Amino acid sequence: MACGILCRVVQYIWDRSFWVDEASLVLNIRTKTAAQLLGRLDYHQAAPPLFLLMERGIFHLFGGSEWSLRLLPLLAGCASVVLFARLARRLLSPWPATLALALFCFSDRLIWHPTEVKQYGTDVFVAVLLMLVAVGSRTDERAPVRRLVCLSIVSVVAVWFSYPAVFVFAGLSLALLPSIVRRGGRSRAIFVAGNLVVLASFAVLLLTVVHAQQSQSLAEYWVEDFLDLRHPLSAAGSLGRHLLALCNYAVEPAGVLVLPCMLAGVVWIARQGGLGLTAALLNPMGMNLLAAAAFRYPFDGQRLTVYLTPAVLLFAAAGAVAIHQRLRRSIGWIALAPAAAMLAAAAGPAAFHLAVPRYRAHIRPAANFVRTHLEAGDGIYALQLREFECYWPPGDPRVRSELEDADKIPFKRFWLVWSYPSDRASRRLGPVRDWIKTFAIERRSFAYAGGCAYLYEIKAAAPPHSSPPDMSTHHKMMSYGGSTSSAGRITVGP
Repeated sequence: MACGILCRVVQYIWDRSFWVDEASLVLNIRTKTAAQLLGRLDYHQAAPPLFLLMERGIFHLFGGSEWSLRLLPLLAGCASVVLFARLARRLLSPWPATLALALFCFSDRLIWHPTEVKQYGTDVFVAVLLMLVAVGSRTDERAPVRRLVCLSIVSVVAVWFSYPAVFVFAGLSLALLPSIVRRGGRSRAIFVAGNLVVLASFAVLLLTVVHAQQSQSLAEYWVEDFLDLRHPLSAAGSLGRHLLALCNYAVEPAGVLVLPCMLAGVVWIARQGGLGLTAALLNPMGMNLLAAAAFRYPFDGQRLTVYLTPAVLLFAAAGAVAIHQRLRRSIGWIALAPAAAMLAAAAGPAAFHLAVPRYRAHIRPAANFVRTHLEAGDGIYALQLREFECYWPPGDPRVRSELEDADKIPFKRFWLVWSYPSDRASRRLGPVRDWIKTFAIERRSFAYAGGCAYLYEIKAAAPPHSSPPDMSTHHKMMSYGGSTSSAGRITVGP
């Protein structure tokens, strides 16, 4: 637990700039009132209302820096480590519990998401919390009805803090149903009442905030992550790819090991802990798949389903230990290979990033360089405008987001500012710089681990008519929320 928390705190302390997905949400938090945050958000963004309102409160208390706005996800991420340790101890014997906790603590994505201003890290926290409430413990004498009541009380609020919480609650509630049914009429009535209360809370959320955050473009974009059951073969292939992607997202790049270990763990836990425990861990995934089949919520196997990774890691750890126990007599220490490989795949990058920060952009130093050397009359072409706006006064008429044709640039001197997720990606700016050098002279340059800025001065002769190279990409828009599909169906999700 200490190592897992350390990894998250160190990544937080690196204090990297907001990248484009964060910046899009941060600009909403900074500029909108609390009431406006419950309506449509700008830049195709969406997020649970309690998350937005808490971030807005932190903004008013501590300002809009990276450290302040990332504090809530960090605290949720550190709390997730503690809660997951307790959950693993409740569900598994010591060795698989230790392995599951190590994978959770060192998972690259479970370190990254709690240190960004997005709700994916808090989705994991809510999922672990609800599972912990629902499963009880081996020495817990509370009746399933009492656990359901506690689960319902927490979930009434949780669905406003994490959209996927409704899948987790539904799956856990369904897992508790058989034992509750056996207890008679009163228990059944309590079960129905507990589910109706959560359903009512979610219905209000769906008809207000989620409806306001809907976006046609997002629904069209996420269509490949739904399950079209009208074509069973393609749906089965899509499910397999996304399930492998989910396992790979949990322990990158060891998904090909995590998936078979997870399947072995499902069998092992079903035999050791019973079908009820297996259902409690599997049902939320099943609910997400039902929603994907109904075109309501995507099953992308990545950040939208990262809340499923705790269950994946519990199954994978149990399966890896079960494989070792089954094969150790015949092949000896080699039977530890799956567990060791998964642990190495997780712990290696985690240790590396204690010295080298993760980042997807780092435009703040470049913006500061421009601010220091900017002169009257200079123009600024910020190709990642949302990131740049987080570090620049709003409404500056000198700032533009797209390069114009050479003969239409209205500035004698202009800055080119850009951010990039890796040194390899920085090369994409090369054709643009080569094009600019055909009609302008480079006067200043700055590049530092994720951000760059170049100052150009147009040559004395009038620039020829030429257009800048196309830098468009086909990356998915990083957005989350409600949207309407092309068929007119309401989609709860990105």
